[in-house]
Amino acid sequence: MKSKECVSSFLRRTPKQAFEPLLQHYGLATPWIDLVDNIWSALWFATHSAHSLKGGRYTHYEESTNQACYVYMMQFGARKKKIVNGIDITNKGMMIADLRVAAPSNYLRPHSQHGLLAMRRDLTEGTGPDYRDCVVLVMKISTQNALTWLGDSPLMKGSFMFPPPRHDPGYQVFLDNPFTPPRVMGNISIVST
Repeated sequence: MKSKECVSSFLRRTPKQAFEPLLQHYGLATPWIDLVDNIWSALWFATHSAHSLKGGRYTHYEESTNQACYVYMMQFGARKKKIVNGIDITNKGMMIADLRVAAPSNYLRPHSQHGLLAMRRDLTEGTGPDYRDCVVLVMKISTQNALTWLGDSPLMKGSFMFPPPRHDPGYQVFLDNPFTPPRVMGNISIVST
C-alpha cells in the first residue's frame, strides 16, 4: 500500500488538524510535545523509563530505577480560538490538541493516556521546539513514593497506558499498513484524506 493510502486509512474520520498530534502519540517524531492533564498519568510517565530496541522501532516501559522522578507543570496560555473540536490556539501562540476530543475513540492510546499535545505555531522548519519558557513548576518526587501512590491498579499498568494492537483498533490499522515517514516531520505534507 502506498504511503498516502496508508495514512488515509489510519486517520479516517479524524480532522486533518489532528493528524500530526495523533501520529506523535503513536511514535512518529513531530514538533508537538506530549502532555497530560491527569496527575496519575503524569506520575506513571515520571516513574517509568522508555527502552528502545532495533533503532527505536520497538519501545517498552519499565519502572525507573532512579531515586527521584520529576513532574513538570506547564502553561501554554488561555484558549483563544477553536480550530476544530479538541484543537485550539492559545493567546500565547500555541496550538493545543486534546486527542480525547479531536481523535475518534478507535485510537485508544491517547484516551488511555489522557493525551494532550502542544506546539508553537511559529516554528520554522528544521528548528527544534523549545518549551522551557512554558514550565511554571517542577516537582521532584521520590520514585518509590510515587510508585506506592500509583499502586497496582490495572489502570496504571503499561498494557493500559499503551494498549496492544488487539485492543487498540487504530494502532492495529497503523501496524497493518506501515509507511516510512519523512526524516523531518514538521507540518506533515504526506497525509491526504
